[in-house]
Amino acid sequence: MQLWEQDGGSDAHADAFADIEELVQRCQYRDCTHGKREHGCAIKSALARGELDAGRYENYLKTGRELARIARKEQIAARKNLTPAQNRLRNKQERRSGKHSSQSWE
Repeated sequence: MQLWEQDGGSDAHADAFADIEELVQRCQYRDCTHGKREHGCAIKSALARGELDAGRYENYLKTGRELARIARKEQIAARKNLTPAQNRLRNKQERRSGKHSSQSWE
């Protein structure tokens, strides 16, 4: 599946893994890492009950990491076309909007 070739790769990823995205929304904490020690984690619970296949979850994580890597590469390429002043302005705007940090997939 080549999600990254579509516009809005994150949306395509969410659509392809809608079941997992729904579970993520059920986690007790918004910043849940879905790790072994997370209390109230819907992903961890679904894996333990056999409602979520571990292989599917691993694919979700893997494609999410790949999308994040591609997004970083695209940002770097876009910045190469900017003047230093434009780059500083863009960085400042990204920090204010929270877009500077990429989504975590682990």
